[in-house]
Amino acid sequence: MSNEQALTFFAGEHWIISVTYLDGDGNPIDLTGALAIEWAISDTANAIPIHTATVANGEIAVVDAAGGRADISVPPASQSGIGPGVYYHESRITNATGVVSVQFHGSLAVSKSSLS
Repeated sequence: MSNEQALTFFAGEHWIISVTYLDGDGNPIDLTGALAIEWAISDTANAIPIHTATVANGEIAVVDAAGGRADISVPPASQSGIGPGVYYHESRITNATGVVSVQFHGSLAVSKSSLS
């Protein structure tokens, strides 16, 4: 199950996305023992990611495993190569049994701040 989600951020700010991962019936997916939780940004769908946030690189933190909740946190230092523009983003999980599920995807608009 994948939901379309449009996101908007300013370049150079700390991006935080709070997510609840759900199954096809709308119930939280237990993230205990998940093999991978990923969120990627690319120029277009099916393109090579410009940046990927993962649990391993510290940019995704599981905040409630049984409730399927995680926070995606992309600091300015990780935004190299991501300037103002419109991008594609996608998040997927691989659960403990190896099932892969794209959870959400959509456009990511990055604007230049008038204060920077």
